[in-house]
Amino acid sequence: MRLLTLAILGCCLGEVNVAAQCPGQLRQALFNKEGNSVSIRYYNASTRATKEVQFVLSLQELASDRQMVRGSFMAKGIVRPGQEQTLVFPFSADVAVKGSMELEIKRVLFVDGGAWNAPRDTSCKMAVQETTRSDAAR
Repeated sequence: MRLLTLAILGCCLGEVNVAAQCPGQLRQALFNKEGNSVSIRYYNASTRATKEVQFVLSLQELASDRQMVRGSFMAKGIVRPGQEQTLVFPFSADVAVKGSMELEIKRVLFVDGGAWNAPRDTSCKMAVQETTRSDAAR
């Protein structure tokens, strides 16, 4: 009986861990040279097709340990498992950016009606790079 209880508990815990994992991978996040758009390359790492993905762009302020949300972008369209999609969103910085920018997958809606919301300790984040003027001149 104890063995059966441990097996059931182990099975359930395994499912929780799988469900908590990020269903997508951020492959690239770039600002264009003018700084008025952000390009996101996203890969569907789950076994289910996605229909909507929400990305949040935040600024890590240098003077403090706070993060400030600078933008939220919603990608709509079906991305099948194992497929990649590149998206470009308009972005306007109303103030000079002083600190590092980070992009996070916040929410994923699946074609089958299921949803995934990022936990606090999500690993679905990456730093946003800037296209430098010297890169653009090449």
